[in-house]
Amino acid sequence: MGLTRGGPCRQAASEEEVPVDGSEPLAGEAEVWELAGSSPDGRLLTLEANGGGCSDFQGWVSEEDDASVHVEARWEHRGDEACDLMLQVEQITLLLEEPLGDRQLTGCERHDCFAPPDGADGFFGPANQVSAADDVVVVTGPDTTWSIDPSDGTIRWERERDRYWSRAVRGMVLRYDHFDHIELLDAVTGETRWDADDVTLAGIDGDEVVVCPREQALDDGPREAFRGALSLDDGAWLWRDEGVSCTTDSVGQEDPEVPDVDLDPDRIGRSARVERTANDGVVYVATSTALVALDADSGDLLWWTLLVPSTAVEAGGRHPGASEPA
Repeated sequence: MGLTRGGPCRQAASEEEVPVDGSEPLAGEAEVWELAGSSPDGRLLTLEANGGGCSDFQGWVSEEDDASVHVEARWEHRGDEACDLMLQVEQITLLLEEPLGDRQLTGCERHDCFAPPDGADGFFGPANQVSAADDVVVVTGPDTTWSIDPSDGTIRWERERDRYWSRAVRGMVLRYDHFDHIELLDAVTGETRWDADDVTLAGIDGDEVVVCPREQALDDGPREAFRGALSLDDGAWLWRDEGVSCTTDSVGQEDPEVPDVDLDPDRIGRSARVERTANDGVVYVATSTALVALDADSGDLLWWTLLVPSTAVEAGGRHPGASEPA
């Protein structure tokens, strides 16, 4: 996979309409947006547009050709009598047909979208979460979970996240929510090895999955207090102590030591915040759009994998907002 950085971003005139595939123009005026994240080759872009007050978000319009990629965030102004003080942040993940390469990216707020934003500590490009153990790397995004082969970055399977968090453990994938369900999945096939109801995860202790009662957030009655452990191998109960206070993630996990490696945006793509972990001599860097594997000693790039969330849309067409029917 190439690591070509895209060309500079150019602003577009706010009154310009972009006809796309003969579709009806999207209502409202085009406003500038911010590049929140990008894959190393610029094929996957996360964009954010800020508005609200006197405006209602209508949706996005995108167009891709050999010379450029043009994106508009369109807002319809209601007039002063209908204003409120609510800030509205709209986001889209856009999948291009080809890597951005040297094509222009137009419609954004900054002249060079790929330059670090002013005040780089701001909320730009939230990272996916990553964990690694034995023969699996697990990445958990806002709406998608991926099981990845650490040898070459091949995505073995992916599924909608729903309300689950996921982590790599002894070559498998442990999924859990903060309410009432845990399941252990095969890292290669995604098949369920075992699952347990009416418990939530306190943490992993060796070959024991330490669990607590269902979270009190479920308002269908009081919970009993206990702390117990299920076998990582088959989910069987190993022990259970009654009357012991226990909460989700109350068993601390020791984070692996992660060596310093070069996180130049030209190598890992645009993401002001990243998550990192290390396992077996490799540093795994999760951004908002990709997983990058770097040699822990030399920092050399081993591979990188595009992580396309289930909510991503293909460039070219109208992408309505929630207030406008598809």
